[in-house]
Amino acid sequence: RNIDAARELYASEGVMLALVEKGMARQDAYSVVQAHAMRTWEGEGRFSELLAKDERVRKHLSKKELAACFDLDETLRHAGAIVRRALDASGARPSAEKSSAKKKSANKKRKA
Repeated sequence: RNIDAARELYASEGVMLALVEKGMARQDAYSVVQAHAMRTWEGEGRFSELLAKDERVRKHLSKKELAACFDLDETLRHAGAIVRRALDASGARPSAEKSSAKKKSANKKRKA
């Protein structure tokens, strides 16, 4: 529900970075993304669809590359680790949880 409320705008930074990586000037990428984000916020359409219709975006990103910017699994891949670090830094997690998290992290590194 919160993701829906975000109107796909969570992908704006990823789209901008992808455009820059593909050769669009940073300021131009910012302007394109910002314009479509504002249109989306005002209810003029879905962010992904507005971007997909824009010739400037299509010139730099394929449909597949644009769709990858909206992949929630990719967007949230580090969320767990970020929350754990924040809790550790604040002292909000009990030490048993910290110990367990460190063991899991070490096991993942060994497997990789």
